[in-house]
Amino acid sequence: MSRKFPIDTRFQGLRQSNSVYLESNRYGYRININHPGIRPLYEAYHRRIGVPLHIHLTHTQRLQFETLVHRMLEQKRRNVHVQQSDSDGSPDP
Repeated sequence: MSRKFPIDTRFQGLRQSNSVYLESNRYGYRININHPGIRPLYEAYHRRIGVPLHIHLTHTQRLQFETLVHRMLEQKRRNVHVQQSDSDGSPDP
């Protein structure tokens, strides 16, 4: 006999987050590959390294992907910071 669980608890972990970052992951991954902004990058990475999408990345491959994404996000954050400081109304030195 199977136990019945409320639908909210059965599918709680499957809900798509709006965040690029995962709240928790038992494997230590921090990037949400199902995020609409990350998924195309994940698929492009699969193609670049020659791994079909239906095959999971190895742990090392996934960590390399996450490192690339972290670098891209950091660069984007820096660019936004520079643009904000350039547009604050102060004259350039």
